[in-house]
Amino acid sequence: MFGWPPQAGPANRALRRTAVSTYTSCGGHGKAGDRLLSATYPCSAHHSATESLTTSSLFGMTDSEYQATAHGHRALGTWARDGIRGMINEEAIGGNLLVQHYTGESATPSQIVMNSPRSELYLMNLIRLRADVRWIMSVTPDGTSATTFTSTVQTTMPRWLRILGIFTRASHYIQAHVNEETLGYARDLARSTARQQAAA
Repeated sequence: MFGWPPQAGPANRALRRTAVSTYTSCGGHGKAGDRLLSATYPCSAHHSATESLTTSSLFGMTDSEYQATAHGHRALGTWARDGIRGMINEEAIGGNLLVQHYTGESATPSQIVMNSPRSELYLMNLIRLRADVRWIMSVTPDGTSATTFTSTVQTTMPRWLRILGIFTRASHYIQAHVNEETLGYARDLARSTARQQAAA
């Protein structure tokens, strides 16, 4: 379903999927009455393939490379202004269109945090709503030969929309999308690392 395993290649062969997938819903975040939906998916990779995160690999991603990381990815654009970097991505999840306006919050070799406080959600592609979305990517060494690449998407939305999401299976679609794109980003990061190592 999620296009695994990847096609043969030195970078892609270094990746292997781990069957760990979690979904949590918790309160107390954002404005009173709002709810935070958090979907996380860790993916195990060979250490040399994804041992560190770089903003160049993320912001250097082309539109076609972004579209290749997940079926719901539609378009990507990046920008830089006054030392701050950001991106706009358009994606379809569960029959809804989302337009993220991400700004870099923090970046280290082990974690990149992006925030889109005014993401546009087009419910059933018709009704325009707003949501606060935080995207966290991290790499954690598992030992001498492996690294866990983890992608977490946290969405803060009004209580009524969270309740509606129960009936529309929003948690299922969000989790499935995060699962797929995490594997796609891990593959792209491995390819980017391989290219850098080959050019060195």
